[in-house]
Amino acid sequence: MKSAIFILFLAFMVPQEMTIPKKLKQQLKSFEPSAALYLPQTNNYLIAIDDTTEADSAMLFLMDKDGNVDQAPVMMENLKIMTDIESLSSENGFIYAMSSQSRNKKGKVLKERNLFVRGKLKGHVLVETSVVELRPELLKALSSATDIRITSMQASFDKLIEIESSYVKNGLLYVGLKDSQPKAGAGIILELGSVASIFSTGKLDPNAVKVSAILDFASAGGTEEKISDILLNRDGTLIVSATLEDGGGSIWSFDGNELKQITSYQVEKPEGIAQSAKGDLLVAFDQGDEAALFTYLTR
Repeated sequence: MKSAIFILFLAFMVPQEMTIPKKLKQQLKSFEPSAALYLPQTNNYLIAIDDTTEADSAMLFLMDKDGNVDQAPVMMENLKIMTDIESLSSENGFIYAMSSQSRNKKGKVLKERNLFVRGKLKGHVLVETSVVELRPELLKALSSATDIRITSMQASFDKLIEIESSYVKNGLLYVGLKDSQPKAGAGIILELGSVASIFSTGKLDPNAVKVSAILDFASAGGTEEKISDILLNRDGTLIVSATLEDGGGSIWSFDGNELKQITSYQVEKPEGIAQSAKGDLLVAFDQGDEAALFTYLTR
């Protein structure tokens, strides 16, 4: 069974440009994909980007399987501003969107970068939204941890913490840290406890915060990459994208024990991954000022 996990994705499509409607592009600062989520009800994808409008509008985007982005963005009910959305996930009818929780380029902590949002997609609106400011709760929980794998990093969290991936499994929230890293070329996945409790109380239970896994890309034959997205595969394994600061990155599989590289990219930065109904993987690439790209890894 484990070997099947690692040979699942065999055919690779050359990355292609996403098609962004001209009118939509004019509204946005840029279109740099940061996360992707497959929507089985409509057989298309939900896409998050790093920056939206000059007003930092809280919005997501729909894209079809051929890379055509819908002209009408997905707005978030009762939420006007949300920035640096880096991860998307879903479970039991809810869609979750999370900001990076990081300081901005000027080193400032901004509430709109600290958000964790839950809602249900209805057309082009995320309705029944609940919002939690996650960063202060997470830093508080991490500061009281006794696990040496966390305590060795505690001094760096306030300045460097950055989350680019999250997923919900059996009602529990998991996040993958881009930074801080336990060591160069390794990423840490944290379990944060009941996602329902997080939204009902607005708090994290420090006793529920623990290390779920450490992904040592360098030791598994890769380079000094950092986690950029995590997909919970249908068989319970994880598919992980990781990037290098100067460009390029890899897609990995992790079955709870073994980390194995599926494919790598020399130039393109894989920032978002999603799994279609057929089991194929959509990979979305953030190319900065250049056109956003996508590809599929197919069976």
